[in-house]
Amino acid sequence: MKYTIYSKMMIDLTPSSPRIVRHIFLCRVWRVISWVLLPLAYLGALFAPGVVLSTPFEIFHTHSVSSLVYWVTAVLMGILILWMLYRTALTGLLSFRRHVIHVEAIVFFIGLVFAVVVIVWIFPPK
Repeated sequence: MKYTIYSKMMIDLTPSSPRIVRHIFLCRVWRVISWVLLPLAYLGALFAPGVVLSTPFEIFHTHSVSSLVYWVTAVLMGILILWMLYRTALTGLLSFRRHVIHVEAIVFFIGLVFAVVVIVWIFPPK
């Protein structure tokens, strides 16, 4: 079995203009720059769920809110995170069945698990 690694970010970073593709030197320079920027893009995709999902809990810890509001938000965020975990796992598994390794699905899934751990560690329940 042969698997193909699919990365939408890498496709977005590669040159698509026919004028640039005709110049080999520009293509190589662009390719080197994209390989430098790609880890930064994946690092951003890894940390973005944690930053976005922790925002309500940051607000709750700076301002005094009732525990009812905290737990309702925690349950809603939990449902949202479980739905996103389900969708990314489903995307990854369906792609894997077609012999394609979807890198963004793997990175986003790891980012969601990382976000849950960080949110519970930094902003524990009151």
